[in-house]
Amino acid sequence: MDEPISAAQDGPRVLSPDVAPNIFLQTMPPERLFYDFLEWTPRGYRLQFTPLVRQGVVFSMTEGRIEFRARINAGG
Repeated sequence: MDEPISAAQDGPRVLSPDVAPNIFLQTMPPERLFYDFLEWTPRGYRLQFTPLVRQGVVFSMTEGRIEFRARINAGG
């Protein structure tokens, strides 16, 4: 919880968080209704929001601080 992460927006509906130097304990991505995993590695992943997501916002939390990462709109 106190380790920083980075996140990049790779396209209109695509985000790529990176948790290095930490790793995920899960070896496979979870199945979700609102996004699909395009890539999954021990240190990060790429996800694409499905058309079911009309609007939304993405936040991250590091060291108890919440930060805005992206706004998702129906068009991308």
